[in-house]
Amino acid sequence: MHFPLAEAANVVTNFVGAVFLLALLGGFLADSYLGCFPTILVFSLVELAGLVLLSLQARLPRLRPPPCDMASSGGAVCEKAGGVQAAVFFAALYMVALGSGCLKPNMIAHGADQLAGPGGGRAVSTYFNAAYFCFCAGELVALTALVWVQTHSGMDVGFGVSAASMAAALACVASGAPFYRNKPPRGSIFTPIARASHY
Repeated sequence: MHFPLAEAANVVTNFVGAVFLLALLGGFLADSYLGCFPTILVFSLVELAGLVLLSLQARLPRLRPPPCDMASSGGAVCEKAGGVQAAVFFAALYMVALGSGCLKPNMIAHGADQLAGPGGGRAVSTYFNAAYFCFCAGELVALTALVWVQTHSGMDVGFGVSAASMAAALACVASGAPFYRNKPPRGSIFTPIARASHY
């Protein structure tokens, strides 16, 4: 997108901050209205759509600024994304943030719901350890192998691999739907607070 370094750093920190703040929304929606599994399905689709859009933007020339080697341009300023290009980029980026943020609290909780019950304490503890390990391993792959793919094959291929991985994960999760133990949502947490404050 040819953003100046300070602006690019700001975009990254805003994205990461949005992911973590949106985890609150994901937890609230799951607990109050949708339940964990439907929330996972909905926001997996949102994240997948964002990744597909990022891949398309990296692939289609009219959705990105003209190529420019910022390192060897001899101090020349590269044309940065603006207008429709910037709108598509930020829409896709924040779709990924919304999807990822709302998935974070629900994936762990949904897995723990499958093991909850009498005598499930040890299994739940083991599950949390394994889930955290898998999240860290996934981040390691994303920060090494995926960056290598993007560097050697292009950003479009890298985002395409991310989208394909997300689609495969969504298919795996959805295929288990008949077997899941789903807790029903409990309604808005704000209703009892409002009732208590009324008296």
